[in-house]
Amino acid sequence: MIRFLQTESRMVKALIVVVIGAASITMVLYLIPGLSGMGSSSPDTFAVVYPHWYSRMFSSGDAIKQARVEQIAEEQLRQRDPQYAGNPMIVQYFEQQVGQQLVQQGNLAESLKEFQKALDINKNSSLAHYRIAEVFFTQRNYQASANAYREALNGDGEPKWTEVWSHIQLGKIFDVSGQRERAVNEYQQALQTQDNTQGALDEARKYLQTPFAKSKEANGM
Repeated sequence: MIRFLQTESRMVKALIVVVIGAASITMVLYLIPGLSGMGSSSPDTFAVVYPHWYSRMFSSGDAIKQARVEQIAEEQLRQRDPQYAGNPMIVQYFEQQVGQQLVQQGNLAESLKEFQKALDINKNSSLAHYRIAEVFFTQRNYQASANAYREALNGDGEPKWTEVWSHIQLGKIFDVSGQRERAVNEYQQALQTQDNTQGALDEARKYLQTPFAKSKEANGM
């Protein structure tokens, strides 16, 4: 009888572990935007971007159409490597790359909306301005990004690292736009903060020595 109870207890524990594991996986799928968007069952849809954890529950995601992915991929392939335009494997590779970029852009657009909401609450939020600048920087909208980094510098200064990293990011923007003197000035201002959060001072010194290049883009914090 005792052995039976011990065996039953182990079975119950194992069952609980399985249930918890399944629940955890389900929560991950719901909480991470766009995670299960790839490989949609609809043949005319490349992916569905779910910007919020509850979006899947209400089927309120934004569909990225397969036709759009194929069109952009074909255009890019003909511009970069026209000799491979008829190669199915290369075409499929380009389609996957384009599709992933569109998924990312969808999430960036939603992120921008959320940061704008934060500014509605606190217009002087340096962090909100910094995050908006990051989105524009990732999209290579450098003028809008620079404006947002300046707003971060003129904001409430919280958290403190937004100052040093805003100067570094402005320096990068000036470098990619061919304004080396202004870039150097920003890197020097970054050093003056004496704030080495996430290696900021090392980053500033590096780009004082060698101009930042597009191929090395990074978003800082």
